[in-house]
Order: sequence, then C-alpha cells, then structure tokens
Amino acid sequence: MNKIKWEFTVFYILTFVATILLAVGQQQMVISFDIVTLPQLAPSIAVIITVLIYASSKTFLNFRLEKSSLLQTLTALVLPILVFSIGFYICKILGLKTSVTQNLLQSLPISSVGMLIGAVGEEIGWRGFLQPNLEKKYSVQLSSIITGLMWGLWHIGHYKNGILFLLGFLLFTTSASVILRRLLDRTNNNLLVSIMFHFSVNISFVVFYKNSLTDSKMILINGILWAMFAVVTSFVKSTTQKINSPQ
Repeated sequence: MNKIKWEFTVFYILTFVATILLAVGQQQMVISFDIVTLPQLAPSIAVIITVLIYASSKTFLNFRLEKSSLLQTLTALVLPILVFSIGFYICKILGLKTSVTQNLLQSLPISSVGMLIGAVGEEIGWRGFLQPNLEKKYSVQLSSIITGLMWGLWHIGHYKNGILFLLGFLLFTTSASVILRRLLDRTNNNLLVSIMFHFSVNISFVVFYKNSLTDSKMILINGILWAMFAVVTSFVKSTTQKINSPQ
C-alpha cells in the first residue's frame, strides 16, 4: 500500500477512535447531544494527528470571507433546506408519518451553535483534508464519491437502523458530497462554503426529521432525491464545461 493510501487509512481509523472516545467522554460529562455533539470534532482531531505522523501531509484550510465565493456560500446554506423540504413533502404526499419538529424557537437557537461547531469539526476533516488529498490520486468525481461514502459510513450510530436506512443515508452523503464539491469549484477550497452546507444539513434534519430519524423509507426517499440533484448538478457542470471549452 503506497503512502497516500496509508494516510487515508490512518486518518479514518483515528477518526473512529476519536469518535468513540469523544462519545464516551460526552456521556461521562453528562453533556446533552441536543446542545452539541462532541464526536463531530473527531475528523479534525484525526487530521491533526495524521499530519503529525506524516509530516508531508497537507491540509487545505481556507476560511476567508471573500466576495468571489459569496454566492456559493449562500447557495450552500439554502440548498440543503430546499432539498430536504421537498423530500419532506414527498414523504407527506406518500402518506408517511411526517411532522415538523415542535418548539423550534426555544431549542434551535442554542442547538444551532453546537451544530455549527460540529460542522466545522467535520469539514476540516472531510473537505479540508480527505477530499483534496484524494484528488491527488483520483478524479474529482471519484474523490467526491469516496469522501461521501467515508462520511456516511462514519455515522456508525445509524447501522442499527437496518440496511435500507443505511442505503438511503449513504445515497444522501455521497450525493451531497458530489454537489458540495461542485459548489467548492473556483473558491480555492473555501471551507466556509462546506461548513454552511453541513450546518444547513444539520438544521434541516432537526427541523424536518428529528421525530422520524430512524424511518428507513423517509431516509431512502431523501437519498434518492439527493441522488437526482447530484446527477443534474454533474450534468449541468459537464455541459457547461463543454460549451466553454475551446473548440
């Protein structure tokens, strides 16, 4: 196994180890997961240790608030809410038990801070280290798919919900990863874009699916919807590139 594959393997193993330790630590400290989810910091911790082990490893951490990436940042904030709301109403039309989370005005302001911290903690790992380093070896599209799969499989708490749930969730994370990478184009890997995207995803899950987060059918429907958006995004991107490429 060459060096770069070892880096990915070490990073991923460390992410799981840090996740378990942080989860246990949070339980011992009796910190509510509704306020903050400490295991979301695991990818960042894994990056730090991996970089210390492999001195030649690089991170791509750009947090600059730039006008050039303002549109992508706003899109990243709005798009997940839009897609999840469409999925929510599709589930409602199909007769599934759906309900928007109650008392959001009381709980969301506090939990939003924790979700933002979690988004930063994850994105430093997924899009600040893993994705750009994968692109040194693989294509952008394949790197996005691999990152999405690793991101999804890391959520070991969802394994207990069954194979149908896991399939839908992996469809979501993989598709979201493809879409997010497109948003990062020409932003110099500005992580503010991916953080806002991830934060919006977290918010959307709380608003639309907190009461039915283990419903396999809902997650599968949303996974398929996200996959459709990813296909459209990739098609539009490739078509635009062909139009703009010199003849």
